[in-house]
Amino acid sequence: MGAGPDALLAGVQSSPGWAPPDTTTSINRKLPENGSRGTFTDIITALAVSIGLLGAVATYLFLTIGTIQIWIGFIGWASFYHCGGGTDRLRKSICANLWGVVMASIALILITQVNPGLPGVFWPSIVVGVTAAILVLGAGFEPFGVIPATVYGYASTAGYGLLAGASIAAPGLANPLICVAISLVVGGPLGIVSERFAGMLKAGGAKAKA
Repeated sequence: MGAGPDALLAGVQSSPGWAPPDTTTSINRKLPENGSRGTFTDIITALAVSIGLLGAVATYLFLTIGTIQIWIGFIGWASFYHCGGGTDRLRKSICANLWGVVMASIALILITQVNPGLPGVFWPSIVVGVTAAILVLGAGFEPFGVIPATVYGYASTAGYGLLAGASIAAPGLANPLICVAISLVVGGPLGIVSERFAGMLKAGGAKAKA
């Protein structure tokens, strides 16, 4: 499970005593204090404004550039928050995402380029089962320790490769490995920008209220 919004903000503010939240704990959404609902002193409102504005800008840039996928960028963005926020968790999120991309790319290569002659969908089923198991085993290596973040990368790559019909064997930006990796890597930093922007809005709102 993810970290609560107040814990994320603490990472933005770089409090000396702050420690990254345990991603196994449940989200603890605190209701805003009386009189603060709907103002920037409420971290949920600050995050809503920050993510909304940056989401619009990101969508414009992704669609203008083309090929790289905004929906995958948003998954990378969400993965950053799932991992707990802050600079160190951004690194973990991206590493875990890319591990998922690599394992899904291997699965796509085996499914589309290798024909063992098995009937029906036995071969794809076996490939997915084996690569998914290896994906989770990778959590024993610290950079790949956030299993949901590895699954985000795996599922994004498989989804894009199957839905877009892009060949894993073809070079170029449309290749699932390349396209998804870039989209996720761009999405992660958008998370930290939105986190810090929300922190600025909340701090400004608190000063105005005072």
